[in-house]
Amino acid sequence: IEEKSKNRSWNYCKRANNMELFHEGNLQFIDENYDSSIEIYSKALVELPNFVPLILNRGTAYLKLKKLYEALDDFNLCLSINPNLERAHFRKGVAYFESEEFESAKSSFQKAIELKCQNEK
Repeated sequence: IEEKSKNRSWNYCKRANNMELFHEGNLQFIDENYDSSIEIYSKALVELPNFVPLILNRGTAYLKLKKLYEALDDFNLCLSINPNLERAHFRKGVAYFESEEFESAKSSFQKAIELKCQNEK
């Protein structure tokens, strides 16, 4: 029983530390330190690999740096975890648009609009 308690405490501490990293990454993003925010988000993702807000924010930072294929990778990863994430479809559309892949951009934007309409019902 004591071992289980230690493991729970350890897992809680790791999660709390990664949430601190998430918030620090957000602060770096707000200050337009996109490289730094990507580094911090990536560090937190080692322990929280399926935490969609981290992935989405890192993808958005890549997008700000015009690292479009890295951004698309992150948005696609978000959508593999949650295919109904409107923001991931929209940002994926932006990345495609910036890449001049207009048909793919249009498809992503249409999916984002479709999901937005469904969510407003």
